[in-house]
Amino acid sequence: MQRLEPAGIGARDLRECLLLQAGRDPQAPLGTADALSEACFPLVARGRWEALARRLGLPPEAVREIARYIRGLQPRPGSLHPGERTHYVVPDAEVRLERGELLIRWNAELTPRLTVQDGYERLGRTDGEAAAYLKSKRRGADWLMRAVEQRYRTLKRVIAAIFEEQPGFWGQGLRGLRPMNLRTIADKLGLHESTVSRAVNGKYVRTCHGTFELKAFFAAVPLAESGGGGGASSLEVKSVIAELVAGENKGRPYSDEKLAQELSKRGLQVARRTVAKYREELHILSSSLRKRVL
Repeated sequence: MQRLEPAGIGARDLRECLLLQAGRDPQAPLGTADALSEACFPLVARGRWEALARRLGLPPEAVREIARYIRGLQPRPGSLHPGERTHYVVPDAEVRLERGELLIRWNAELTPRLTVQDGYERLGRTDGEAAAYLKSKRRGADWLMRAVEQRYRTLKRVIAAIFEEQPGFWGQGLRGLRPMNLRTIADKLGLHESTVSRAVNGKYVRTCHGTFELKAFFAAVPLAESGGGGGASSLEVKSVIAELVAGENKGRPYSDEKLAQELSKRGLQVARRTVAKYREELHILSSSLRKRVL
């Protein structure tokens, strides 16, 4: 199986996967196989290139070439041939702020339109057992249509309440979000928290700052970690982390502790373990794996 395409499939671990790819490549730098050996791979995984150079007895230039080559290999060769279609997020509604007024426009393609066919309407107006049966089904259909309509009325109220509670979002985007939970919206609308939770589950909205899942607006850093007793939205913290990583020195990337310090300078008091959690949720590698060999 390991001889099949793409190179690297059928490997028992990451080291073997990379070794299978390098073994088929006649252009692989000399010493690559030794670098991917069981004895040396832990140094490669942690990006300890200086230690690897000493272990292999190679000059730094040769190790830098090997490092660049290994980073160009595919750790998930099967992903080159995806077996599933890409699923795109289609927002359920568009929310805009125009002249201080909040406007919500539904995506008509996603809004079901329920009606009863005329033929069944006519049969239901006759007499007999069939008519009684159809009338009972019509009552069920009426109940379903009212329930769907009520569902969308509730969702519209919840969306409006969310953005009324987040006025800073329009001017600052994710930076302007403040902590908010389900109870805040439930109390504001006189609903149960579970009703709000069901209403926002799996729903997306398009805004001037992008498309977001509604339930993401309820995520927040615990108040105990926030400075000044105010708290901070997890979306805001994630946005700053992504910005810091994008602008970091690739030869000396920020550790989680350093990211926490940089966040603190911006008024966001976040624990290192929380930074690590958000970094992983953003699919950002650790500092040792982000380090580039210059």
